[in-house]
Amino acid sequence: MQTPTNIKLTYFNVRGRAEPSRLILAQAGVDYEDFRFEREDWPKYKAKTPCGQVPVLNYNGVEISQSMAIARFLANEFGLAGKTNLEKARADMIVDCVGDMAAGFVAIIHAPEGQKDARIAKLLNEIIPNGRPVLEKFLTDKFFVGNEITWADLMFFSFFDTIRMQHGDEKAFGSCTKLKNHMDLIQDLPRIKRWIEKRPVTSR
Repeated sequence: MQTPTNIKLTYFNVRGRAEPSRLILAQAGVDYEDFRFEREDWPKYKAKTPCGQVPVLNYNGVEISQSMAIARFLANEFGLAGKTNLEKARADMIVDCVGDMAAGFVAIIHAPEGQKDARIAKLLNEIIPNGRPVLEKFLTDKFFVGNEITWADLMFFSFFDTIRMQHGDEKAFGSCTKLKNHMDLIQDLPRIKRWIEKRPVTSR
């Protein structure tokens, strides 16, 4: 694989919407600039972004915005999207299932202070418990799609890694031991493990 010479990923100093792309780049073994800034510095960067939001990927001088567009592009570019169009569609399906669950997490972040507890309860007691069985039935082999890791596995890992960190294994996985085992499998992949060990420690 010929590694591009200029990749820069710009985002806040949290995992958030950029972490799936960071995980893809880590698993691909690609060097890049992980540019982070604090939330109070956002106004000075916002006007410079293509869509007025982050993350932004600069790939050999071309800017790409929208977190899913970035992650999907990187997955395709580095062979983590699936081997066939059917596998790619299946990976996209699983990514969208995780995205539906992640929307509940995003709703907490943007909730007015008096509504945060209710939205946390909905995420932990309704959205995640309803979503887990759907994901688990797709996990018929070592990975979600085919016999190799795809960005579907990394998207799943990114979301549940944050839930597990903030709320513990029981709230994250419940009785879905296959999902818990899959998390452990992805976490122990050598390149993912190295990334986790070196990434900045953040609250989410």
